[in-house]
Amino acid sequence: MIHAKGATVEQTHQDGLVVRSAARVLLLDAEDRLLMFHCQDPTGGEPFWIAPGGGLEANESYEDAARREVYEETGLRIHEVSCCVWHRTHAFTYRHRRYNQHERFFVARTDATVIRAIADDQEIHDQLGHHWWSVEELQRSTSDFAPRRIAQYLSALLNDGYPDEPIDVGV
Repeated sequence: MIHAKGATVEQTHQDGLVVRSAARVLLLDAEDRLLMFHCQDPTGGEPFWIAPGGGLEANESYEDAARREVYEETGLRIHEVSCCVWHRTHAFTYRHRRYNQHERFFVARTDATVIRAIADDQEIHDQLGHHWWSVEELQRSTSDFAPRRIAQYLSALLNDGYPDEPIDVGV
């Protein structure tokens, strides 16, 4: 069965697994610091850090979803996003629902570092905070990040530029 949760298109299988597509944005400031949100499922689990983004709406491209999600979650308007640089399929549980999410990652830049959420979304309310991370901070941190090896992938992206084909960044 396909349905919209809010405006996000999701497909729920008979076993309760929710399948959805999502766009994530590697939002970099003028100092190449990456914006990430500190999140935790309110029903349990360890906190983790994740880039801005979320599920696609009906008939929405990944790029349009990327721009919309950044605006909803930060109040910042980005007009340009890169080609898809990374992708991953991620299985997780959130609020007692099992998800299989197919994510594409894009790069965008901003000079602004002050953010405020525009949307009144449950996922935004579940955020514990945000931080602009340098690659060095990511490399030294013992926090959980999504994807797990984001420091390695971001360092390569900043040093080598965009890949010819999107890189599978795993879990």
